[in-house]
Amino acid sequence: MVNSGSNDLQQLGVQFATQVTAMVGGDRASLLLTLPATAQMPMLILSNGAVSSTERALAVRDNGLAGLVLRERRPLIIDETDTDRRWFSLSAHEYDAPTRCAMAVPLIWGERVLGVITVTTTQTHLSLRRSSICSN
Repeated sequence: MVNSGSNDLQQLGVQFATQVTAMVGGDRASLLLTLPATAQMPMLILSNGAVSSTERALAVRDNGLAGLVLRERRPLIIDETDTDRRWFSLSAHEYDAPTRCAMAVPLIWGERVLGVITVTTTQTHLSLRRSSICSN
C-alpha cells in the first residue's frame, strides 16, 4: 500500500484513501480520524486531497455512516443510499455525481478505533469488490 514514509498526517491519509478506493473499485473516499490528538476534533481527509472543515467532520462523526461504524466497531455496506436511512447525505458540489453505494470500515489498533475509511461509488446497486478489508 503506502510504501514511502511521511510524518504528514494529511498526506498519509490522502495516500491511504486513494489507494483503498482503487483497491475496491470505488470512485472516492474519506478517512475520518479520531486519533488521541484529534479525538475531540476529528479530522476528515478526502481522497481528492482536501481536508473537510471541523464542522463537517463532526457532522460525519455524529450523524454519518462513518460515525455509526465508529460506534459499532464493525464494517457496513450500503447498497443504495437513496433508500437507506443510515446514509447521511451532506451537500455536495453541483458538479459532483451523487453517492449511490458506500462501504465503511473501522481502523482498529488493539482496543482503540483510530478512525473509519469510507469508500463510495456513483453507480447504483454496484457491488464494491469484497476484499479482506471487509472481513471481520
